[in-house]
Amino acid sequence: MSIVKKPFGQLPDGRKADLYIMTNCAGNSVEITNYGGILRAINVPDKNGEIVFNEASGGCRRSTNSYAACNKGLFGV
Repeated sequence: MSIVKKPFGQLPDGRKADLYIMTNCAGNSVEITNYGGILRAINVPDKNGEIVFNEASGGCRRSTNSYAACNKGLFGV
């Protein structure tokens, strides 16, 4: 299993948010932010190895700004 940390954006108060991508040996992965512990994506390869994307974020996936605009009142923020 691997875990990769990437910058995800900056909050209005200046705090930085990160995206953690956890991938197992079969190629399945999840993307989770430290901005409220949001599950951003679930990625699962099909039998041909192509990623089947499961939209887990309600359409707000790009950055902290898009989450703030789409999800006012997130738990844990």
